[in-house]
Amino acid sequence: MTGGKPPDHVKQIAERDEKIASPEAQVAEAAKNAGQLRGEIAGLTDGTKKEG
Repeated sequence: MTGGKPPDHVKQIAERDEKIASPEAQVAEAAKNAGQLRGEIAGLTDGTKKEG
């Protein structure tokens, strides 16, 4: 490959990767939130969670 624009397959792979990155970030955020919620639920069910 010399200077100039990349071959079509390289461009297609880059576009695919960009489309994948957003849902991956959403899944990671949902997993983080789920972990926080599990901790809150555990605190509520074992009596260690304090109100206020």
